[in-house]
Amino acid sequence: MVTQQQKSQALDYIANLIEQTNIYQIKQATNRSLLAQEISFDKTKIAITIANFYTPINEFQEQYRENRRNGIFTAPLLYKDGKTSFVRLVDNSTWRADQSLKKYSEQQINEMLHLRGIEKKVEQLFGQSLTYYQPPTDRLAQGLRTFTLHPVDLDYSHIPIADPRYDFVENRQAIDYKLPLDKGYLTPAAGFDYNPNDPLKCAKLTAMEPLTERDFGPSMADIHAELHKLAQRAYPDLDPDEAYEKYCNAEKDNE
Repeated sequence: MVTQQQKSQALDYIANLIEQTNIYQIKQATNRSLLAQEISFDKTKIAITIANFYTPINEFQEQYRENRRNGIFTAPLLYKDGKTSFVRLVDNSTWRADQSLKKYSEQQINEMLHLRGIEKKVEQLFGQSLTYYQPPTDRLAQGLRTFTLHPVDLDYSHIPIADPRYDFVENRQAIDYKLPLDKGYLTPAAGFDYNPNDPLKCAKLTAMEPLTERDFGPSMADIHAELHKLAQRAYPDLDPDEAYEKYCNAEKDNE
């Protein structure tokens, strides 16, 4: 079970990664979510929810619906604990008796996930690309990692027509099994990908480069400082404030 300290560590890390964009600011935090808002532009609000911290699943659905009602986008992720999310199929010994995976190599089967209900709900609502918070381990660095979940095809050709099970099986895509493709860590900062006009208010976390002052253009303070320098060059014998006023008035007269 994820402890409160581990939850706080995850939320602090995620908040820092988002604020490193210099686009978003964390306005509120709970023990399972964050609320980010754009610093400029249209002040869009986005709720970052750790979906498997909501139990039962309908609590997550209700939070998503409430966000929509309030005009807030939702960007879900999951805490990668290996129990309530990102559970390997091979952790369940019964898979070895399942001959329907005959199309796949042993390595592929070792990589397969046995999705939990909350993962299937997030995939249903937000698409097959899921983001997980990776807690620090001896082998893996802390971070946000995105995985694309590819379907797993079940093959029941080993069941003959005479078998009583024959009428109850068909070759199809598995409901619970997925083959994850690791898209890597979200770094150096994490922002959001969303359609501002999306009525469903769905967003996804994505890697971003932090914006710099150059990206935003010069600040008003920088502009005033540069004008003061130009004024002093134009009127070196005047007091700095008088030179600034005269320089600005001269610029207006030339417009």
